[in-house]
Parts: sequence; C-alpha cells; structure tokens
Amino acid sequence: MAKPLRVMGITIGATAVLIVGGAFGYHEWKAALAPHPATPNTPAQIAQLLVTVPELTTNTQNGLVQLTVALEANNAPTKQELQDLMPEVENAINTTTLGFSNQELRSNQGLSIFQQAIQKHVDTLLPKGEIAHVYFPSIVTQ
Repeated sequence: MAKPLRVMGITIGATAVLIVGGAFGYHEWKAALAPHPATPNTPAQIAQLLVTVPELTTNTQNGLVQLTVALEANNAPTKQELQDLMPEVENAINTTTLGFSNQELRSNQGLSIFQQAIQKHVDTLLPKGEIAHVYFPSIVTQ
C-alpha cells in the first residue's frame, strides 16, 4: 500500500514542478516578446541624428508657407538614407504641405498633425529606417 502512495506522491510532485516551471517559462517568454519602450536620445545623440532639410517655400491650400524642417533619424544608417534621398524628402514635404491650410499650420493641433503627416510620408521613402521626430526650426505662413 505504501508503494502506490509513493508513486502517486511522486507523480503529483512532478506535475506540480512541471506546471510551475511551465508558468514561469511562459511568463519569461511573454516578457521577452513584449515591446520595450524606446529610451529617449540625449541632446548629443539627437544632434548627431538630425538632418536639416533646406528652407522650403511652398503652397498650402490657401496661401504660402516658408519653413525649415529638421528630421531626427532613428539611427545613423537612416540619417544616411535621408541625406541620399533629399530631393524625394523635399518633394514629400512639399506635397504634404499642399494638404494643409494656413490656419491649420498656425494652430498647435494642426502643426502636430502636419508633423505626423510629414513623418508618415517620409517614412514610406525609407527602405529600412524610420523618422523619430519632425522639428520645425522655422515656419512662416502667408
């Protein structure tokens, strides 16, 4: 009678170890797959990854805008891609600007939407990289 109880105890113990080990392994696996928040770049890193587009004067829906755009690449190869594709980047910014009015570009919300639109449009040009941020060192609407 002691032998069946011993076998049953070993079986229950082994099952418990497998369940606990499996749960721990699953938790670690899920944690490894979870996206980790990107650490923000330091000012020195931003300066190294920044690509300034030459000043543009282009049409909006109801006027003109003169702007300088600075694009923060997410890494050095992306910065090189941006520099190599500068005519296409300028064209993307020009065509994106045509979809906005001067009033939109004068409001914080409109400017934020404009930044997102430029980022999305330029990202489509890049074979591998992405834009981290879009900055406007200067923007004047007429």
